[in-house]
Amino acid sequence: MDSIQVLFLGTGTSTGLPLTPCLTISQPYPPEFQAHVPRPNSPGPETPVDAHDGRYDSRKPWPGNVPCHCCRSSVDRNVPEGWKNKRGNTSIIVRRKDSGGQWKNILVDCGKSFVENARRFFPRWGVQMVDAVLLTHGHADAYFGLDDLREWCLRAKRHIPIYLNQETYDNVAASFPYLVDATKASGGGDLPMLQFNVIDDHSSFTLFDIPITSYPVHHGIYFSSDTAGTSVEPRPLICLAYSFAKSILYMADVSQVPNSTWALMEEDGVVPIVLKNQDMARVDSSSESPAADLVDHLDRSLDLTAPTRPQLKILIIDALWPLRRHLSHFSFGQAAETALRIQPSMTYLLGSTHPTTHYMWEEICLAVSGRASIHSPKSINPLHPCSTVKEESWSKTDHPDNQFAQDLVQRIKESDEFADQPATDQRGIISQWKESGGALEPAWDGLVCQVDLHSAADISADEGWHVVSGPQGSTGGWTA
Repeated sequence: MDSIQVLFLGTGTSTGLPLTPCLTISQPYPPEFQAHVPRPNSPGPETPVDAHDGRYDSRKPWPGNVPCHCCRSSVDRNVPEGWKNKRGNTSIIVRRKDSGGQWKNILVDCGKSFVENARRFFPRWGVQMVDAVLLTHGHADAYFGLDDLREWCLRAKRHIPIYLNQETYDNVAASFPYLVDATKASGGGDLPMLQFNVIDDHSSFTLFDIPITSYPVHHGIYFSSDTAGTSVEPRPLICLAYSFAKSILYMADVSQVPNSTWALMEEDGVVPIVLKNQDMARVDSSSESPAADLVDHLDRSLDLTAPTRPQLKILIIDALWPLRRHLSHFSFGQAAETALRIQPSMTYLLGSTHPTTHYMWEEICLAVSGRASIHSPKSINPLHPCSTVKEESWSKTDHPDNQFAQDLVQRIKESDEFADQPATDQRGIISQWKESGGALEPAWDGLVCQVDLHSAADISADEGWHVVSGPQGSTGGWTA
């Protein structure tokens, strides 16, 4: 069956996880963390120290004495599946086999952690060549790894095409002038051979028989002044979302989807045409003004049951914090509301930061989606665990993060955007999501999914895509 695969090379923020200051305990637990996910309390002196329970205890040797839930979990092998908290900069590979059966690999973003995660996963995935690169925006976590493409260029003796918008190209040229103009190299060192292709913010093109379309979304805003020092109207930083064969939509690093972009995605058949319940007019879900509030809710009078909607298989979307808002990234609520409008079969969250752990995100997603627990003994840590914990007998109530996860779930359930509001007849995200039927999970570095391109139109939402396991599929574990 004709198919494409998406490989999750990185699912973290611009800093990646874990953070060294957390691991070295060189900085106190930040106050903003305390309000979000409270710092764990160390057991009292009357409690015996359990070296293998995976919980924080200031009396333990490192890493058991690291208070940050996420960063401790990423290095403490006593935490079940704690290795999923080790995250590189957001990046994926989309690949499809050519007529000769060889994978053609399209790398989306090549940030600071590219070379490290390529070493971790490329051998296991069988990725032998980077055939093309798509860049989303001009931040370090999206393009600072371009220089590390040199070995693929030199060994294959060919250029690697790079696709990016003009603003991102200008940032690359300013940061790495020798990458865009070899005459600016100092000499003596190997240079990657990159062929830059500047595209419009909304462009359609095909690579290796994969139809690709870019869409502009906002990733925070620029605040600037004119030459006289007078403040001018802020403008959005444009980040490109990409759709692949109208089956996968990658929307990392997003704070707002402008109306013009919703219209483009509707016209291209990537997302459903959503109408108002009352007047059936196009939804005004976000202001076009870059100075507008970037954290507005999606209009809850949307008709999300339109029968003519396309069925996107996989949405990959930014979600920095479960509850806290941010100027340049979606929160969980904003990501969930956007997914409700798009209505994919599967929504994967990425871009999460500490101290929220992967386990906490799993519990949050389960609470919202209403899906059965994924914490079965068969799925705890099947991929090279190398753990000191016998995870086949582990249950989620034993997890060191379970109480914090349940407290966070309860706060989410009680929040205005997730809970129903009878006084205003507004239905919360949880009620809407459980009717939509879509799956919802946090992504993790090493995950691989496959989408079947020519499956029947009337198949159920859970068909037409699956997680790939086994050789050259999803991989991870403490040894990765």
